[in-house]
Amino acid sequence: MASLPKPATRRIGETGGLSGIRLAALDFDGTLVPKDVPNADLNDRTAALLEQLRCRDLRLIVATGRHPSFIQKRIRKFQFDAVIGYSGNVVSHGCQEEAATFSADMIQAVYAFAKNHPSLEMTLYSDQGIACGSSSESKGALLKKWRRTDRICDLNGVADFLISDIRKVTTMQVSRICLHLDRWELYPGIKSEFQIHFPGFRLIKTGDKQAEVLAQGRSKASEILRLAHRLGISADQIACAGDDENDMEKKKEVNYYIGSMARHTLIQLCGYLGFLKILLTEEKYPIIPILVIDHISKPFDTSNARAIGQVINKAYEKIGKESLQIFMFDDEEYTTLALQPEHSENLVTDKKSGFNPFYYLNSENSK
Repeated sequence: MASLPKPATRRIGETGGLSGIRLAALDFDGTLVPKDVPNADLNDRTAALLEQLRCRDLRLIVATGRHPSFIQKRIRKFQFDAVIGYSGNVVSHGCQEEAATFSADMIQAVYAFAKNHPSLEMTLYSDQGIACGSSSESKGALLKKWRRTDRICDLNGVADFLISDIRKVTTMQVSRICLHLDRWELYPGIKSEFQIHFPGFRLIKTGDKQAEVLAQGRSKASEILRLAHRLGISADQIACAGDDENDMEKKKEVNYYIGSMARHTLIQLCGYLGFLKILLTEEKYPIIPILVIDHISKPFDTSNARAIGQVINKAYEKIGKESLQIFMFDDEEYTTLALQPEHSENLVTDKKSGFNPFYYLNSENSK
């Protein structure tokens, strides 16, 4: 088994249930509701589960890329304690709403940056959730594009777009800047270039072919922690769940509770191994019994990751090591996963970056 260095992040998993947890912060699209279903409300089962959590004295908040008013108007089956919207730029708690805004100079600079990249389109949203500006040539072209994505872009439920000359838009309170890409493979290069041009800001992936501009130090995580502090709740009393790059940041700051993902991972692993056992036992098909597993430990913590090893060890017991070969790439050490591999190698060293982990410099003796 090849192991990579363990990342310097704190991840506490689902073991111990919700003991000690006082606040749960949940992403909306892809977590509370299906990602590609517009205008979706919570299903009855999710709403019932949230009610059960509230009965256990948990504060329940939504941390989303959408504007808080979207959650408050669309979700009728449950009333959340607070909504952190625009990936941290707008916070609605009780009767109060706080919004961070971008300066006119910043808007103009990002606009110029987007115009220099044919693959980019910029959209602005006001602090009230209205799509108020775009680098698109026409309102009709933008509406046509978004209709194809079947997504709501006027997050406040306002049907009319205030798309006009970008110079007029800067007179509004802009709390969200989004960059839309034609091809997502361009994102790493654009993100790096953006960082050079705007050192006090960063790009965060918040949707399909969409990245959002955030000030350094501002994110879902920062606002979750700020709200929790106001409520007298510490970081180790918070649980989070989400599926985008901005959600990964909050998991580094607070507890990481996504038990269903860990269980689903084990179910998939058992399924693959069970299927291989059937094929090998029946001896009807010409197969090469090799299983390659990539970063399986991601949804686990150090205390429950041993379940991975228990499943694999049981498979070897039933199938036999001479009949099955497993290659595993992971951040965790094999001892953490309760494994005893025949071979283990660190793929990242001072001479190897991990990009091409099997590359070696030719030594002078081999020339």
